[in-house]
Amino acid sequence: IVDVRRLPDPPARAIELLDDRIVLFVHDKAVLDEEDIANANVIVYGVSKEAQLHRFGKRAFFTPGPLSAGRVGLLESSDEGFTVAVYDVSGMPVLRESLAAAMTRLTVSS
Repeated sequence: IVDVRRLPDPPARAIELLDDRIVLFVHDKAVLDEEDIANANVIVYGVSKEAQLHRFGKRAFFTPGPLSAGRVGLLESSDEGFTVAVYDVSGMPVLRESLAAAMTRLTVSS
């Protein structure tokens, strides 16, 4: 299943659940507060001169850069994990990076 999403108009935010990850979409990440960031696994934002991916612990900030640069972003969840990618408008990959798959841990002691 493929869903196409556009970043919400500023200053709105949109939240999507992609499998077990909370993805927060925002035009400008500067409008986010600590609570917004704390609850999201991936923050996708639009204000940037180029494509970027920054990881901070379990969180990732991702932007495909401006559409005027001829690039679009893709978030993909599969059995192998979670991937962010940037493609040019002809479909050629520019950036593709896997983020650590979410893991469930169970600790048992007696």
